[in-house]
Amino acid sequence: MLNRLTLTAKIALFCFVLGKFCFLPSVAYLFLGKMDLAYMSIYCYITLILLSVIFAIIDIKSKRLSLDNLRNRISNTDEEQTIVVKVKNGKIIELS
Repeated sequence: MLNRLTLTAKIALFCFVLGKFCFLPSVAYLFLGKMDLAYMSIYCYITLILLSVIFAIIDIKSKRLSLDNLRNRISNTDEEQTIVVKVKNGKIIELS
């Protein structure tokens, strides 16, 4: 299942999972009254979740750009012409 993901999607998933793991210590530190550790853990949680969102957006935009290039190429060709599309790891790497 993870083999189908692009590198940026894998990084986003990794950051998201690590962020979720940081949430439990944050709650524990809050209940134990260790506010310095709680703030640091919450900061780590927020940073990792935001990084996962940023990498997910980057991944979505890179796929959208590839599809936009394909749509433009298809709309600019005649009905009799053929278009060869090479796809690797879910990304369009060549149009000819």
